[in-house]
Amino acid sequence: MAGFAANPIISYPYTADPSPHQWSDGKYYMYCSHDKDTDVDWDMEDYHVFSSVDLVTWTDNGIAFRKTDSPFGKGALWAPDCMYRNGMYYLYYPQNSVIGVATSTSPTGPFTNAKQLYSRTDAQYVYDPQIFVDDDGQAYLIVSACMKTGGFKPVVCRLGSDMVSINQETILNINGGNFHEGPWMFKRNHIYYLSWGGGSCDYATSTSLTGTYTHRGTICNQWRDVNGNLIRGEQQHPGIAYFSGQWYFASAWGAPDNKRRQIFMQYLNFNADGTIQFITPDMKGVKAPELLITGGL
Repeated sequence: MAGFAANPIISYPYTADPSPHQWSDGKYYMYCSHDKDTDVDWDMEDYHVFSSVDLVTWTDNGIAFRKTDSPFGKGALWAPDCMYRNGMYYLYYPQNSVIGVATSTSPTGPFTNAKQLYSRTDAQYVYDPQIFVDDDGQAYLIVSACMKTGGFKPVVCRLGSDMVSINQETILNINGGNFHEGPWMFKRNHIYYLSWGGGSCDYATSTSLTGTYTHRGTICNQWRDVNGNLIRGEQQHPGIAYFSGQWYFASAWGAPDNKRRQIFMQYLNFNADGTIQFITPDMKGVKAPELLITGGL
């Protein structure tokens, strides 16, 4: 029986922007951007998909999509997300200031037939797409928009049933905080949680999908190395998921710098009032889900 994972759970190839999912085959999947070995900037050229049966040991399934597969430019590929619906896997990705979508019949790709999905005339660029599905089954695209008037805004877009069209879009308002990039939304006890990265991973909550959201605090802005030393570090993109009765938080830390990153995973826990407990990731990582049931936390 598998024991604890060791952080980072994905150490090579260098990857960031984790998007964790569990599909109907029971396996866990992580969709990640890929930092090149010689990167001096965030200039990712492809996406890798990692899979696991226990959240402890992860397999690299290779390149699922290259920027040369995209029909609308040669720009870098930043944070992706994936969704399964209609018998198809949909890969959402940002490139050249727009959001694209490609499809595959396999969760690990290759993803093909890419097309442009979304852009904004009032934004310099939009990036870091995430797909959120509400309790009624309606799917939404969440993105960060860098506005031409200055600042970053979270935007929620209602997706059509075909998953490749936009029916409605709304800019979300947040009271407090400093929204930047890597939006990740989830729902717990009828409360919408909007988290984001860019320096630290912060979050805001609302009783309505379209807000207004209220900033609640920081989830993570540091980690503890193998010697127990606290290291401050930027967290560009949270990936939050609920598996087998437990919430999980994934993000990336620098290895050895913030241009060549590695993925860590830690438990995400809540206080009685619904606020999120601050996380200091360590090298221990998480247990396989079956151990949470038999052995507890």
